[in-house]
Amino acid sequence: AYGADWMFGWKLLGEDAFFNLIPAVGIGFNMLNVHFTSNYVIFDEKKDNDYVVMRDRYYSTMAASFKADLEARLQFEQFSIGLYAGYHVVRYNEFNVEGSNLHTHINDTDNDGDTWYVGLRFGWTFLSFWDKKQQNKI
Repeated sequence: AYGADWMFGWKLLGEDAFFNLIPAVGIGFNMLNVHFTSNYVIFDEKKDNDYVVMRDRYYSTMAASFKADLEARLQFEQFSIGLYAGYHVVRYNEFNVEGSNLHTHINDTDNDGDTWYVGLRFGWTFLSFWDKKQQNKI
């Protein structure tokens, strides 16, 4: 899956704190590419047991996404390091395979790409003209 998200976050313990907690939420879009390596036959229970043949090829679909994460960050002047974790919600409602929407039959749920994630983030803050001028005075 590929995608882009626009995240909105805020520092809970102040802008210039050495340690900070930063919750963030965001929206975006994802694209899912699936390659079936052989021909598969799936019976569609909603169409009187009609069947769909998934061929040996790539299938793609787009979907909206939502993310929420929390970062614990250490700030060293211009540089920072943070550990973050969160949850990514993706719903591929319209996964069309050979003219038929692919869906799961248990409780009639959607195709989803939800996932938990963790990561390490390194950052560098650009100094404004005023910040550079103040550092040169020291």
